[in-house]
Amino acid sequence: MDKKTTLPKFDIKNIHSRKKIKSNAKEKNRNIIFFVLILFFLMTAAIFYILNKKYYAFDVIYKNYIVRNDNLSQGYVKYKKVDGGLVRYSSDGINFYNDSNENVYNYSYNFKSPIFVNGGEFFAVADKNGIEIMIFNRMGIVGIANTNYPISKIKISNSGYVYALLGQGDINYITVFEKNGDPLDITIKTLLSGDGMPIDFDISNDGKQLVVSYIYIVKNELKTRVIYYNFGDIGIKVSDKSIVGGFDEGYNEKYIASVNFQGDVYSQFVCEDGISFVSTKVLSSPTIVCEYAYDKTINSVAFGEKFLAIVLNDNDKKTMIVYDNSGKKISETTFDFLYDDFYIESDYIYFINRNRVIIYKKNGKVKFDSEFEDNIYYVAAKKSILSNEFFCMNDNYIEIILLK
Repeated sequence: MDKKTTLPKFDIKNIHSRKKIKSNAKEKNRNIIFFVLILFFLMTAAIFYILNKKYYAFDVIYKNYIVRNDNLSQGYVKYKKVDGGLVRYSSDGINFYNDSNENVYNYSYNFKSPIFVNGGEFFAVADKNGIEIMIFNRMGIVGIANTNYPISKIKISNSGYVYALLGQGDINYITVFEKNGDPLDITIKTLLSGDGMPIDFDISNDGKQLVVSYIYIVKNELKTRVIYYNFGDIGIKVSDKSIVGGFDEGYNEKYIASVNFQGDVYSQFVCEDGISFVSTKVLSSPTIVCEYAYDKTINSVAFGEKFLAIVLNDNDKKTMIVYDNSGKKISETTFDFLYDDFYIESDYIYFINRNRVIIYKKNGKVKFDSEFEDNIYYVAAKKSILSNEFFCMNDNYIEIILLK
C-alpha cells in the first residue's frame, strides 16, 4: 500500500506575522543607527565647539598661597612646567609641586643667577658664572655636578645627561655629566681664534647629538658656523672629534643666535633674517630640509616639543608664524599687543603682558584672552580630563583656573 505524501499547510497569518517582525526589526535597527549618528554628530559638534571656543573669563577653582618660611626670596621667582608637576625656583632654592598643587619637596641653595633647564623626566638648575649644577626629578635631587670653569649655559636630555658650556677668557669648553653628577669623558675645547666661540647649543632627546653655533675670526672678520656632533657609535666612526657635519658656506656672514633640537631627528638654527630646518635622520649627514628668509625683523622665537613659533616685527603690528619640527608651515596670524614673555608649553603658545594672558593654539586661533587682578609670571595647561584647566602663578600664589 502506497504511503500518502502530505504537503505542509501554509499558515498565511504566520507568514504575515514573521514579515511584520522582520520589518519591525529593520525599522528598530534603522532607528538605532540614526540615533547613534545623531549622537556622534552632537558629540563631534560639542568637541569642535569646546576646542575652538574663545574664552574671555575664568573661575578660580583652587588657590595655594606661598608660605614665606620656605627660604625662597622675593623679587626673583620663576616657574616651569615639568614632568608630573611644577617647579618654582629662585636664587635661594627650588620647590616641586605635583599636579594636585601639593608641595612635594623644597631644596635650598644659594645661586646668584640661577639657570633652569627641563628635559622631561629630569630637570636641572645651575648658577650662571658659578661651578655647580643640581639635577632633579619629581622625587627630589638625584645628583650634583661640579665644573672646573664658570658655567655659561646648560642643557639636559630626557635621560638625564647634562651638557654645560663653560668659559674662561677666550677658551671655551662643552662638558658632559651623567644624571648623578659624574663627568663623562666628553669635552669640546674651542678658541675664538681657532674653531670659534660657542654662541648657543642644544642636544637631542637621547643626549647623543649636539648642535653648536660658533663665531670665529677670519682675517679680523667675525664669521658664523653651525657644527653637528654625534657621541654615539656613528660619530666615533666619522671623526675623532665626533663631528658629523655642519653649515658654513653661505651662513658665515649671518649671525646664528639660536639653535634647537626637537626630538632626535629634527633641529633648527635661527639667523638674523631667517630659519633653517635640519634633519639628522641619517646620523652621519645633517641635511637642511627647509629654509625661510624674512623681510621683517625676527622679534622672538619659541620652541616646543613638536612645533615652534616665530614673531616678526612689522611696525605696530606683529606676525606670528607657526611651523612643525620639519619646517611645514602650520599657521600665520597678526596681532598688535605688547608682551613681556612668550613661550610654548605642551600644545599652546603663551603671551604674558603683566596681568594680561593670551593663549594661542598652534592653528593660530586664540583660545583665551583675559586680564587678572595681579601680575602673572607663568601659565601652563594642567593635565586633566578637562581641556580648560590651567595653572597660573606669581610671586604670592599658585592657582588653578577653569576657562568659561
